[in-house]
Amino acid sequence: MGGNSREAGTFECQGVAIVNGAQTVGTITELSESAAEQLATARVPIRIISLEGCPPEFANEVTRATNTQNRLDARNFVALDDEQRRIRTELLVDGIDYEYRQGEGEPSGEKSFGLVDATVALACSSSSPDLSVQAKREISKLWEDLSRPPYKLMFNSGLSSLKLWHLVQILREIDKFLEVDRISQDDAKAKSIAINGNRLIAHIVFRNFVCYDIGTPGFDISKHADVIFNIAHHATRKIYKVIDEIYVDSYLAHLFKNLSKCKDVVSRVGAISPDLVVMKCGASVAD
Repeated sequence: MGGNSREAGTFECQGVAIVNGAQTVGTITELSESAAEQLATARVPIRIISLEGCPPEFANEVTRATNTQNRLDARNFVALDDEQRRIRTELLVDGIDYEYRQGEGEPSGEKSFGLVDATVALACSSSSPDLSVQAKREISKLWEDLSRPPYKLMFNSGLSSLKLWHLVQILREIDKFLEVDRISQDDAKAKSIAINGNRLIAHIVFRNFVCYDIGTPGFDISKHADVIFNIAHHATRKIYKVIDEIYVDSYLAHLFKNLSKCKDVVSRVGAISPDLVVMKCGASVAD
């Protein structure tokens, strides 16, 4: 700018994202405190890639292509999804902290949750057991491709951020029951079902728990804990009976990762008694 050569230039960049530079940025941060004078004369080679006019997903492809020396798992790329940022932003308005970025930890506070909880809740609440079994078998497969199912079945523009938070709260109540059930059981098989069958049990509870306030400001998890516990109790006992009759010789750690067997278990368990599952929550069943 203002010169007759390209040896030096001034660039104004907006929406900059550093790709494959975490170690460099970390080193600069350390030196800024311990060797600021030397750092002032340091130079870092960079490459600036403009995304103006680029096709969709180009930025994500650049990230993948430039991270060849580091081992990246599927979760790393979830941080690139605009839907994740939307969900986090919307929940912050309601005072709820949702953390989906790798390396930021998995919050589990009263008003916070992370990507793992979110994914498991959405997987277990889906209409079929497929995603819940995959969540048990290898959850990272659910994040493998952000542009297609199963990821897009769970995280998409139609997902209400408030509904996601409520599903996570329900999942936590189910997990509370399973923890109590595991500790209180003397039967080794019952303990194993509570541990290895947790995702399938959650799926059965979700499909039997009817609440019309999920996804609305009127939802209050404390009002439904007893019903969720009751459904979970009946679900685990029914699963125990099915396994005792049909899969008595099966190794349970493998059974609950086998989709065809899990579908059969769900089919045999059937519906839980209606008087346990219907919560009107401000609406009638006819509504």
